[in-house]
Amino acid sequence: REKKEIPTVHKVLQEIKREAVQKRHQSLRNQPFPTGKYGVILADPAWEYKNSGFRSSANSHYPTMATEQICKLDVPSLCTDSSILFLWATNPLLLEAIEVMWAWGFTYVTNMAWAKTVGREGIGWFAKSKHELLLIGVGKNTPHPSERFDSCFEAPSSEHSKKPERAYQIIESMYPDYTKIELFARSRREGWGQWGNEC
Repeated sequence: REKKEIPTVHKVLQEIKREAVQKRHQSLRNQPFPTGKYGVILADPAWEYKNSGFRSSANSHYPTMATEQICKLDVPSLCTDSSILFLWATNPLLLEAIEVMWAWGFTYVTNMAWAKTVGREGIGWFAKSKHELLLIGVGKNTPHPSERFDSCFEAPSSEHSKKPERAYQIIESMYPDYTKIELFARSRREGWGQWGNEC
């Protein structure tokens, strides 16, 4: 008769931690979706990657979602035909980000690139990514911005997935009179609506 392997203390603790993370993630997924209408939609989706077993993977920090799930979020209910979408896209999932943008009712027009000056080391299988793209999508009647900026901006990176203050400043200057909401927000910002796991 084959002997059953006795788990080590380390494995037991890992399993306890994994179950606690899953329980927390499930409660976060059950948050009610926001209502109302907004001129600016800023979103940093919880993209799901194939490296979920790694300690540095996105899933070890927050509950991720498949692209199909992100596409099905009722973002169109928050928009008018003059709304504008700012969508953070990671380099490996650029096509998925475009798919999400179309599913939410926006047409891709351009992007900005955040060049990460200091902070976390770049990660990636083929190149160490030191930049992140902010895609811009428009509705049928979205007006041009009040102010235009260079397509690249520099700012330091800090903790996992946190976006720089500079990005918010740019968006606020582009559309100062628009109501704004951040989806998948990590913190609260004055003058913005928020929907996310950590605020």
